[in-house]
Amino acid sequence: MLLVVADGMGGGVAGEVASHMVIDELESAFTPDPFNSDLACRLLEMALYRVHLKIREEALIKYGGAQMATTCTAVWLADDGHVSMAHVGDSRLYHVQDGILAQRSHDHTIVAELIRGGMLTDEQAMVHPHRHILSRSVGGNDLLSLDPLQLFKLNKGDALLLCSDGLDRHLNIKEISELGRREGCGQRFVDSLIEEANRRGGHDNITAVLAVYGKWCGLRKPRPLRSMPGAFLETASQSH
Repeated sequence: MLLVVADGMGGGVAGEVASHMVIDELESAFTPDPFNSDLACRLLEMALYRVHLKIREEALIKYGGAQMATTCTAVWLADDGHVSMAHVGDSRLYHVQDGILAQRSHDHTIVAELIRGGMLTDEQAMVHPHRHILSRSVGGNDLLSLDPLQLFKLNKGDALLLCSDGLDRHLNIKEISELGRREGCGQRFVDSLIEEANRRGGHDNITAVLAVYGKWCGLRKPRPLRSMPGAFLETASQSH
C-alpha cells in the first residue's frame, strides 16, 4: 500500500500541479508492487529525484521560473508490516506503536533546523516569524536533499498517521494523542482531527491519512514524548 501526502506551494495553481506531479510519479513507480522493502526504498528515492527535475523544468517552461514546489511524505506499507519511508518538507509521519504516538519524520523548516542546532527553544519556535518557511522541498531548490530513507516494521495494532502542516499548525502531538485516546474508531479519529483543526482556525489545507496494521486499538494516555529515528486506510481532507 502506497501512502502519500504532498502539500504544494507556489503562485496560482503551481503548487497544486507540483503536488499532483509527485503523486503521479510515485504511483507510476509502484506499479507493479515492489517485491521487498529495500526495493521500495529505492523506488521512493528514484521517483522523488526524477519528479524534482520534472517540477524544476515545468516551473521554468510553463511558469516563467516562478516558485513551484511541494512537500512529500511517502510510505510503502507491505503486507507483512514492513514500512519504507521517504520525506521532504514539513508534512509529517507519526507512528502509533503500543498505543503511543511519536513523530517519525523531521520537519524541514528553517526553524526546525535552528532547534536541532540548539539555537532555538521549542517555545521560541512557536512564535518565530519564519516557523513555516521550508528549508527543503521537492522542486524548490536546485538540488533535492533527502534524509536517509527509513525502514521499520509495524506490529499488529500499530498505525501510521500522515498529515499536512495544516493539521500540526493547530494540534500538537499531545493534543493529537488525546483525541486518539477518546476515539475508538480509526475513521472517527481522523475526522475529529480535521474538525478540531478547523475549529481552531483551519488557516491552511488540512489533510490526514491513517493506515492501521491489523485492528485499530486507539491510543493510550500520553506519557513523556519520545522520538523514533492486511491494513486498512482512513483518509480525510479539508481545503480552504
